[in-house]
Amino acid sequence: MKNIEVALRRLVHGHNTLSVVWDALVEIWTTDSIPDDLDRFYGDKEIESCWLEEALEHTYVEAYQELLNGATTHKTSPWMGEEGRLVLIVDAMSVREACLLKPLLESKGYRVENLSFSLSALPSDTAAFTRRHFNMGQPTQITSKRGIFVSPPGHPVPQFPPQNLRFVWLRYPDRGLHATILTPTEVFGKTSQYILEILKNSGRDSFLLTSDHGYVYAERADHAFPLAQSVQTAMRKAFGGSRYVRDPKEASPLVVDKTLSAGDTVMVRGRYVWRQRDKMYFHGGLSFVECLVPVIKAKAK
Repeated sequence: MKNIEVALRRLVHGHNTLSVVWDALVEIWTTDSIPDDLDRFYGDKEIESCWLEEALEHTYVEAYQELLNGATTHKTSPWMGEEGRLVLIVDAMSVREACLLKPLLESKGYRVENLSFSLSALPSDTAAFTRRHFNMGQPTQITSKRGIFVSPPGHPVPQFPPQNLRFVWLRYPDRGLHATILTPTEVFGKTSQYILEILKNSGRDSFLLTSDHGYVYAERADHAFPLAQSVQTAMRKAFGGSRYVRDPKEASPLVVDKTLSAGDTVMVRGRYVWRQRDKMYFHGGLSFVECLVPVIKAKAK
């Protein structure tokens, strides 16, 4: 809770909202080594992340408008000016995985030079990201561009060395998170294994890891904002299983109170989620864990 109080004081004193929230999230998720009980680590830290955003929701809800404005106007690619690095786009990598990867990379002979953030496109999904940065709708469509490898299911690690390979798009942790039978430990294990294999096989000395979007993970009720049953019903009617909708019909005031709009797209604000069978993984909305995406710059020691 102390870091949340510090973050709120920094906001009161006029510090940049997005940087303040990113710093607070990094402080929550930073660890010196991979925890032995990673599932428990995820569960506990998810509660703290939710407390942070809930504090913003109740004391400085304008932070979400600032997040929307930033994500709408931010057009610079995270790899701009980094032409010498291999770029790994790690699908759905969030602040959680970035903070776990930092000590892992250090233990495997890499030096992490910098951990910072960029902003997702809106809505916070893959299609919006590929339209912004590659002018195409889906990762599978950008394989026609030279220098890009998009990992197919079952074969996530490219065969090196294509001399001109600039980008590797790894479909983890996204694929693992959608598979509700996998635990956070299993998903991170696969993700980190593939990243290390790619780096080892690439023969490159320097690289950049980034992401198309983050996600809200709500395994338990205290991982999300409280939402009355009547509001859940209204949100389900307006959004179905998504966190955004385009050209919506007239919505209930209950829904309007929990959303923000960018053009013709209405997005769920913060960590409001509603019961959807076994689903625990959500993105496409306007929360800080979805829209602040990590950028890791590292090189071989």
